[in-house]
Amino acid sequence: MKLERLFSLTISQKIIIGNSLIIIFGAIAGTLITRNLTSKAADPLLILFFSSAGILLSVSLNVIILRTALKPLDDLKKFVIKLQNNPDTTEVNFEHADPDIAQLVSVLKLLVNQVQQRNLELQALSQQAICAQEDERKRIAQSLHDDTGQALSSLVFNLERLENRLADESADLKQKISSCRSLAADTLKELRKIILDLRPSILDDLGLIPAIRWYGRSRLEEAGIRFDFNPPEDFPLLPDWVSTCLFRIAQEAINNIVKHSQATQAKISLQQETNGISLIIQDNGIGFQSDNYPQQALSDGKWGLLGMKERAESIQAIFQVNSSEQKGTTISVFVPSHLFQKVS
Repeated sequence: MKLERLFSLTISQKIIIGNSLIIIFGAIAGTLITRNLTSKAADPLLILFFSSAGILLSVSLNVIILRTALKPLDDLKKFVIKLQNNPDTTEVNFEHADPDIAQLVSVLKLLVNQVQQRNLELQALSQQAICAQEDERKRIAQSLHDDTGQALSSLVFNLERLENRLADESADLKQKISSCRSLAADTLKELRKIILDLRPSILDDLGLIPAIRWYGRSRLEEAGIRFDFNPPEDFPLLPDWVSTCLFRIAQEAINNIVKHSQATQAKISLQQETNGISLIIQDNGIGFQSDNYPQQALSDGKWGLLGMKERAESIQAIFQVNSSEQKGTTISVFVPSHLFQKVS
């Protein structure tokens, strides 16, 4: 019972008691030795021996006491490392007799649980926001296609008919109508590009692989970048929200390659692994230092990589960026199989 009470003392109490005992016993022992030596002939070697022995004994006892007293801090360090490797506080058990350490552990567990809960809430909100964004993109694209696109198509057709009916002597009016028709045709072309960027119909009609192939060819090859994409023929059917997420990540990565990489080659790999789906986008461009890319992206106001990371995490996928200067960039996304085993 007394031993348990001793271990339940705080670190400062243990250090104070231990050093006090050293001072008390050291003073008593020093007094007795000095009294004994003064009754005899004072031998310098004997005095040096006892002094050295006393100093060595005091230091050794102090080291032992400090190590014993500070052991809870070492235990706390090991607990923090375990918690870092496995944030699930229910699986990391830690009990300690020291009341200060026990209180610190309790507070740490509470903070970790709160952070995990907030992360889950933010992840759920982010997923809802991304889904709402995609729904709104789809609605706007459909509206532009059905209303504005049809109206512009009708305008181009009517202007062309009017231009053909005018007599040759109305050259000036005919020229103006031709200019209006060309302007309307160019506007319709740009509108179709906007619609495809908002929500490519090929993604809904034909699926993920044709959509990535189409977007890669239209953006990369148009920019003079060689594009390589060889997906497997027996690729599994994925839920719409997984396909949309992977396409958006590939889309943003392709846009980054065109805008920033100065690459001459780009390769996209989409594979079915034993326990999931992997999407890998590579280029041979100038690259960047990816060790600290989240903080660097925040400070520079560049949201592309952060947006891809957020999309991947919204479906519990693993997102990684590997890049270095003049050695290109590799972006990989791994979607665990349990996310798409049940396709609704």
